[in-house]
Amino acid sequence: MARIVDIEQFFAILPTPSLGNFPALYFHIEDDFAPWNTGVWKLDHTGGKLTVEVGAESDRTKAIPITIQSFTALAVGHSSAMELAYLGRLAASSEQIAWIDAVFPKTITYGTDFF
Repeated sequence: MARIVDIEQFFAILPTPSLGNFPALYFHIEDDFAPWNTGVWKLDHTGGKLTVEVGAESDRTKAIPITIQSFTALAVGHSSAMELAYLGRLAASSEQIAWIDAVFPKTITYGTDFF
């Protein structure tokens, strides 16, 4: 189980692969328990580096709506964008899904806690 408590700090420490240039992508993240996460976030990948900033409210119309739960599953590599789209938890174009999966690749996740 995982939870991103602070989106801005998460992105500050997130290692990202060098992928070349991609167009900016906007997410509108909804977080009912941490209102500082709720809003539009602009992800830009130019010059081989991912930059993240708070997007303007006017960018909301082009933003991909996603809950913090789905975004966490995506960002930590538990679920791919394609899987989330299939489950109805992410509505994005095929180009956006490819971009998201390149920046947040699916990986084997595990918890070191014993339940």
